[in-house]
Amino acid sequence: MGGAMAAGGGSGCAKVAKGRYLIRADGALLLEGDPPATSQTAVLDASTVTPLTDVADVQDATYHGCALQGSTQTVWCWRTDTVNGNVNGQLGNGATDKSGAAFRATQVLVSAGLPLTNVVAIADGETSQGGLAPGESSCAVTGDGKLYCWGVLSYIANKGVDLAAPFATVMTTDGSTPLTGVQSVALDASLSACAIVQGSTNELWCWGYNNYGQLGLGDTALHQYPTKVGGLTNPRKVVMNGGYTLVANGDVQRAACAIDGDNVKCWGYNGSGSVATGTTESPVFAPTTVRLTAGGVALNDIADLHSGDESGPAFCALITDGTLRCWGGPFGNLPALNAISNVTSLGGLDSNVRAITADGVYHEGSTSRQPNCGALD
Repeated sequence: MGGAMAAGGGSGCAKVAKGRYLIRADGALLLEGDPPATSQTAVLDASTVTPLTDVADVQDATYHGCALQGSTQTVWCWRTDTVNGNVNGQLGNGATDKSGAAFRATQVLVSAGLPLTNVVAIADGETSQGGLAPGESSCAVTGDGKLYCWGVLSYIANKGVDLAAPFATVMTTDGSTPLTGVQSVALDASLSACAIVQGSTNELWCWGYNNYGQLGLGDTALHQYPTKVGGLTNPRKVVMNGGYTLVANGDVQRAACAIDGDNVKCWGYNGSGSVATGTTESPVFAPTTVRLTAGGVALNDIADLHSGDESGPAFCALITDGTLRCWGGPFGNLPALNAISNVTSLGGLDSNVRAITADGVYHEGSTSRQPNCGALD
């Protein structure tokens, strides 16, 4: 599955952790197996059956993954599950099929034979790997500031009515006018989306499913189209998290956070401490500053921010000194210092944290290993 890999090792090849993936310095992409597994599976170009190259970013999604290729500014997607990997068109290649080889990447298309081009960013969407909150959709931002999505678009494009799109489809503000000025986007499974939109200053616009106020709009109503979120001054990254755990009413926990200037603000479901207020009162409808102690000093000096995929909504911030602060789910209701230090790249998280440290070692919680730096086939 995904191609065997020749023996290799040594530090220095690990560049970026994203979700369960690791991007090597040479642009190759590896799926890092969850402990106790130690597998490192290469993503291959389906047409050449050689490693996909020049990967600049990756979305870790349910039953599939997608990568931005820097040299061509196109998106490539692959199955991670041979049965469910494209049943809703989440590969974006025009097909919906129930079987196929895993870890074989094909280009995302806007129509038959026509690739989606001029792509500058892909979605942040580290979602649960099946089960209660499947993330069977993906999105990409183009150089003209438009947002294209494919796969399950029921809530982010069709007001909750079933819609599976096997081609990349432009997102709109009213059903016909494309949303523009988009810089980046985050997904909560296939249900909600939030985008950083450039205006006179950066703004945050969210839409879709909203059961716990995870859109930050002060209500729990479904919003069919992008709506501006108040309470933020200069958002520069947003992450969303549909927790894997059911709550009493049978729904799934959902929260979101954004880097706003030098701080982090969160909102949505807080029953597991996801908003880091020091309490578990929930939901929290407005963006609320994450503080080191309840009512105390704000968490600051933020270099990066990531969400998790299970065990309740959880978030981790990479601080500029290479430390990590995590909250929500298994980490508690205030940002706790994580055991991994000297972090250069923060990936995804569930009950563990995935990260690369300055010595080139890949970590998932207390487990660590040298990434495969050898030849891939």
